[in-house]
Amino acid sequence: MKDIFKRRHDRYLFALSAAAFAGSLVWTWQANREVRQMRAPPVALHPNPGGYRPVAHPEPAATRKPWPEPAAQAAGAGWVYELFTPPIIFYQRQSAAFVVMPPAGAVEAAPPFDFELAGVERERYRLQLAGYFGQPGGYTAIFANRGTPDPLLIREGNPDAASGFTLKSFSVRRVPPDRVEDVSISVTEVAVVAELFDDRTGSTVLFDSRRPAFTDAFVATIRSTGPDRTLREVRAGEVFSMGMRTYRIDRICLQPAEVTVDRRQTDLSLTESFVLRLPADPTPLSPSRPATGFATNKK
Repeated sequence: MKDIFKRRHDRYLFALSAAAFAGSLVWTWQANREVRQMRAPPVALHPNPGGYRPVAHPEPAATRKPWPEPAAQAAGAGWVYELFTPPIIFYQRQSAAFVVMPPAGAVEAAPPFDFELAGVERERYRLQLAGYFGQPGGYTAIFANRGTPDPLLIREGNPDAASGFTLKSFSVRRVPPDRVEDVSISVTEVAVVAELFDDRTGSTVLFDSRRPAFTDAFVATIRSTGPDRTLREVRAGEVFSMGMRTYRIDRICLQPAEVTVDRRQTDLSLTESFVLRLPADPTPLSPSRPATGFATNKK
């Protein structure tokens, strides 16, 4: 059988090719027949003589559906608050019970205080760079010491055992200003930079003559609500008395400016906690700004 296929393989291939060709002719004839049938019916367009007329749909009437009132909590109708606005709880001495007010009316319903919050800022470092004298490599820095009128003189590189400070570095350089109105103009200013090591805290404080030196703590200024309207600086953890009440500053926050205060009646052991915030239109602390000069050994 194999020998017969080898001798006549060309005939078999010719027969297969002829069969494939015949099949393609039949398929082509069938396809052309279907195309002719689709093209036989005439195609005609019949436009609408009246033109397009849009269908007018009535406009739905606007209705206002108010938000439902929040459901009362299990403790009573007064305990109403949302997930992200927790209530402010107050203690009523007359009824010896705690009450809660909605956030919208908490400010108006707050109990009276002997003082109000006037401002919050970062606390200034106890030393401030006030001037210098000497030559490069042998400068002596002049520091204003809070709590004493006498200046503190520290020579560069020499530890001051009496004060507990070491002036590690001191330089006078020209630097670009912090804010430039016209960037096309090259402007520089003189800045005095000092690096002071505090032996008491084990930290290094960087001083810049263009701005005060601050600590990481915050200080709040409170104003008495009495007729004198006196101002007082308080810090976290400080305890003081006003009238018949004792106050303790629990926490001070800069952004937003607020102070958490614990209040205690002198005749009661119960402590109430409140959060003081800045009033809507606070009175400025001082009508004038402090002096910002810097002393040097140049005349």
